Amino acid sequence: MNIILFDDDDLSPASGGETVFLADHRAVHIQTVLKLAVGQTLRMGKLNGRLGVGEIISISNGKIEIRLDVMNEAPPTPSRMELILALPRPKSLKRCLRAAANLGIKSIHLIHSQRVDKSYWKAPVLNPESLREALIDGLSIARDTVLPVVRLHNLFRPFVEDVAPHLVTSRAFVAAPGSQNTTFMKNSSTAGLIPLAIGPEGGFNDFEVKLFNENGFESLSLGDRVYSVETAVPRAEALM
Repeated sequence: MNIILFDDDDLSPASGGETVFLADHRAVHIQTVLKLAVGQTLRMGKLNGRLGVGEIISISNGKIEIRLDVMNEAPPTPSRMELILALPRPKSLKRCLRAAANLGIKSIHLIHSQRVDKSYWKAPVLNPESLREALIDGLSIARDTVLPVVRLHNLFRPFVEDVAPHLVTSRAFVAAPGSQNTTFMKNSSTAGLIPLAIGPEGGFNDFEVKLFNENGFESLSLGDRVYSVETAVPRAEALM
C-alpha cells in the first residue's frame, strides 16, 4: 500500500469526521510493514474523495486511531480507456482488476464470449466484496481514490448490440490479433472515454470480432505478439 484508503464507515462521528479508526488488514499493514508509531504521519485517501496526510494518535490492541490533517489533494488523472474484458479465469480476473485500477481505468465491463467457460460466472471473485477488494488493492498502490465501476454482462450478443454502441462517443476498438490496423488513439485530443474490447485467452472468434465491427468498433492490433489477458490490459493502456 502506498496510501491508506478509508470510507465513511471508518470515520469517528464524535470527531466530526476528522478521525479514522482502523482495526483490519490496514492496521496490520501500518504496524508490520510500514512500522509506524504514534506521532508519525502517513498518506491517506478517502474513497471517491481527496488525498492527504494523517497522524497516528493511538495504537492499542491492534486498533489504530488516525487524525486527518490536510486532505486537499486531487486524485491522479484517470485513464481514457473504458475496458471491455471477456471474463478471464477467476485467478486472472483478480489480477486484471487490480491492474486496471492501478492504471486508472474507471469503467470496466466484464462480458461473455464463446471461449469463456460458463462456470466462471459463478466464481466467488465476482461477489461485490471480492471485486471491491481487488480494485482497492490496485488503487492503494497507485495512490488513487476513485473506485472503478464494474458491470457484468453474461450474454455476449445483447451486450454488443444493445449496450456497446452507446459507449461509442468517437472511436472504439476491439483487440483482434492479426489485424492490420495499428493506429490507436495515442495523444489524440478526442474527448470522452475510448472503449476497448479485449477477448479471452485466444482472442474473440471471427464472428465476435465481426459483430463488434458492425456496432462501431474498429479492429486493432496491440502488436506482433499475442498477449495474455493480464498483459494485454497494461499493453493497451500504454498505447492510449
